[in-house]
Amino acid sequence: MRIGALLLAAITGAVLFGCATTDSTRVAIGRPVAPLASTLKCFHGNCFVPVSVTNCVVDVPYAVVNLGGPGGGAKRVIVWLISDAGYGFSTDPTLPALAVKGSGAFFGTPIVHGPLMTTTVTVASQNTSHEYGLNIVKTDGTKCPQYDPWFIE
Repeated sequence: MRIGALLLAAITGAVLFGCATTDSTRVAIGRPVAPLASTLKCFHGNCFVPVSVTNCVVDVPYAVVNLGGPGGGAKRVIVWLISDAGYGFSTDPTLPALAVKGSGAFFGTPIVHGPLMTTTVTVASQNTSHEYGLNIVKTDGTKCPQYDPWFIE
């Protein structure tokens, strides 16, 4: 019985280790594999991420933006643009337009102007994932549920 449990633990560890190695279609342990269609490969220059909102439901066609690291500290400008009238990125200090989730050194300070948001990211290491949240509001001030995509360096 002990040998079976040990074998199961070894197999589970090997599977988790394999999932920890990311490429353009996978993200870190604990996150689902993203299909190729939802991964934006942005290996050089700046990145444009379109955003659509219908009835306060946010949709970004690229759940994962792969920056193709290592970048040795290279800076990239990321631009998000909401295509639907009546919505913009939050300017409320208690609800930041770009909610950084533990990756503060990766993200720069966002600049928000209605449906347009830009920020600079620092690509420093390979295959490091960064979760963030987009906070969008209706022009009447109604808050939409936060949308949580990922970057991979």
